[in-house]
Amino acid sequence: MSDNVVGIPTKSNMLWVCECGCRTFYLVGDGSTECAACDAVVSDDQGGWSPPKSVARWDGPEPFADVQGNNSEEFARRRISNLANEADVVALVVVREGGTTHTWSSAESVDRVEWVERRILEAADLISQRFGARDDD
Repeated sequence: MSDNVVGIPTKSNMLWVCECGCRTFYLVGDGSTECAACDAVVSDDQGGWSPPKSVARWDGPEPFADVQGNNSEEFARRRISNLANEADVVALVVVREGGTTHTWSSAESVDRVEWVERRILEAADLISQRFGARDDD
């Protein structure tokens, strides 16, 4: 029997956080990692490990990122469905093929409703950017 004791790594409850406070990153084909909020190419000196509850909110322009489908509609639907179930979701919009629209929001003040409306307009702009000029019909 050996006197050497090998530690078994345990799962850490830490998150990698960009210096801007964002926890969402794009993994680029060249191996780099880009922050979804501030577009910084993130390295060890531009972020760090942080417990989830101590993560500071981004104080710059409100970040907004499109969910890319990775050329898979199934992936995009699954990703959006998972996001919709998170506790901090404040609004949902579902548009069906026939044009029926379903919405929900937890907004309870005029300011909050206006904030949600701005986010929905940003979402419409993201869709337009992906497929060309906005069609105002």
